[in-house]
Amino acid sequence: MPPGFDPVPLQQVIDEAVVRQQIVGCVICVSQHGGPMHFATAGFADREAGQAMMPDAVFRLASLTKAVVCVA
Repeated sequence: MPPGFDPVPLQQVIDEAVVRQQIVGCVICVSQHGGPMHFATAGFADREAGQAMMPDAVFRLASLTKAVVCVA
């Protein structure tokens, strides 16, 4: 882990969002210089089935073009 990077605050924010049901689940990857420095999962891939989020989860993305263009 590079000096100066503490993943704990990031993980706390994500975990709190799951607890507050602001998100169902997510996969987190923070990279620097082309390599991962933090990789984690949080929450559920399928909340109703109680299936935990996995690092290799596949997300369906639809109609995000406008949001991506607006950010760019």
